[in-house]
Amino acid sequence: MLTENQLEMLGDQIAALYQALEQDVIADIARRVKKTKRFTETAELMAQAMKETGKSPDQIRAEVMKLIRADKAFQDEVAKNTKEWKEFVREEIKATEAASKEAGNDIIANAGDMSFNYDMEAWQQAGMELTKDSAFTRMVEEMSKATAGTLKNLTRSTGFKGVHGTTALKNAYRQYLDKALIKMATGTFSYDQCVNDCVKELAQSGLRSVDYASGRTYQLDTAARMAIRTANSQLAGQISMHYIEKTDTDLVEVSAHWGARPEHAEWQGKIYSRSGKNKKYPNFSVCHYGAVDGLKGINCRHDFYPFFEGISEPNTWPDEPEPQEYRGKTYNYYQATQKQRKMERDIRATKREIEAQKAIGGDTSLLEAQKRKQIKEYHNFSNAMGIRAKDNRLRVIAGTSDLRKTQTAQRVYASRARREAAEKLFSVEPVEKGDVILAENIYKDLKRSEIGQETIRFIEKNHVEVQILNNKTSIDDIGMNSLYGYQIGNNIFINALTCKTKKKVVETIIHERTHMKYPEENGRHIECVCDAQAMKHRKGKLTGEDLKSIIKSVNARYPDFKWRGEKS
Repeated sequence: MLTENQLEMLGDQIAALYQALEQDVIADIARRVKKTKRFTETAELMAQAMKETGKSPDQIRAEVMKLIRADKAFQDEVAKNTKEWKEFVREEIKATEAASKEAGNDIIANAGDMSFNYDMEAWQQAGMELTKDSAFTRMVEEMSKATAGTLKNLTRSTGFKGVHGTTALKNAYRQYLDKALIKMATGTFSYDQCVNDCVKELAQSGLRSVDYASGRTYQLDTAARMAIRTANSQLAGQISMHYIEKTDTDLVEVSAHWGARPEHAEWQGKIYSRSGKNKKYPNFSVCHYGAVDGLKGINCRHDFYPFFEGISEPNTWPDEPEPQEYRGKTYNYYQATQKQRKMERDIRATKREIEAQKAIGGDTSLLEAQKRKQIKEYHNFSNAMGIRAKDNRLRVIAGTSDLRKTQTAQRVYASRARREAAEKLFSVEPVEKGDVILAENIYKDLKRSEIGQETIRFIEKNHVEVQILNNKTSIDDIGMNSLYGYQIGNNIFINALTCKTKKKVVETIIHERTHMKYPEENGRHIECVCDAQAMKHRKGKLTGEDLKSIIKSVNARYPDFKWRGEKS
């Protein structure tokens, strides 16, 4: 299985690629429409003059558009821009498809490993040691292929949604140019105002995946995130079911979460018998596993895993929060999450508009103020409802087209290399539920300072085994319930339940590695040295006050330890 946070993290990796595409095309349309201003100045003056003489909007529009269309230089410029735009779109989509295929393959493979490792704890409790087999490899490969096809389909049916329907991406430049010209030709608005309206409409829509059969549209980054999320969740289900069937395990436990759709709420959080022969438990068939609207169906957030009677401990699922009131309106949990999603979409739209205005040299001060107000309200609402704010959902990839493409691609490929390097150094124990401090994040944090980098080199050179323990049983076995870390021989053990944060995990790794550099020394002095190294990672050069605080802390923590030179 995969946790909610793991699915969220994996989805974020793909969304960035589509946000980069989105911002590129919006900025390009805005720049091309803006550039046309030099051909509209005479027409704009004509429209204003006709308005002052009492001509009707229809009369003004007819004469102004006649003037514009008769301008050969204007027509040549539009034709040139149209051709360039279509070539630009083709290349952008081609690049995005290639990057998303690579990223998708990497994400799916990572999801398969995470799911397998998570499930293994249940099998080990039952005394079974399972290994990845050819079926596991085949499932990952098939899901990667299917997901690549889904992501490709998203980019092949893109466009913008306006008040008068959807505009296909290949036609977007010409249609938004025409909108701006026609609006300006009434004599009511300046061309600059019309361009700003064009930017706003593009930003509010965002680049969308269009289902032409139904007419429904989806934000492209959201659709990509959902596609990856569904693929990863279904792969986790396939892996779990493969080993359940392989070992002839009958009982499975289905997860539960707040805000489940009503038809899923009926069967979530229970133990089931796959065969239906164990009458203590309901038949697994009621969950409709594999159906579009059932367990592991489209965008289903539920999971399942093996359950061994007499060995496994059933999970206890907290009750859904009571409805909460905010600004005079009451929201149940589901309604609160839907409101939260709407606020996230609105914030992203404002951010897209800011980036597009920057691309055409526009004033963004009012939009920046609006963005700050929206983000503040988002956090206020989330806090009032008691639900976690998802700041990752507020991000919009920004910058120039070429820079964004380069940075996004680098981020995707560098992330893969960093993760592989990290997982060779840090063994992170799976958990039953909750957050996992990822090896990649530990590695990234250590890289930020010379002491952290030296720690990585030391671990690599000396083949140090660093284990991040997340389960109480493992921690109890080593006898380090109240400890942050423990070093013995060539092994470093980190108690993630005590550390709780990535920051503390990293500091503890540095602390324990420092002990390994001075194996003959013990007592308060070496504890101060270890603490100082960990603090230097964060602060760099330490002050006298920093050193005093370290000594005070060590004296309080280790009253029985001797200082260097003290007699026992």
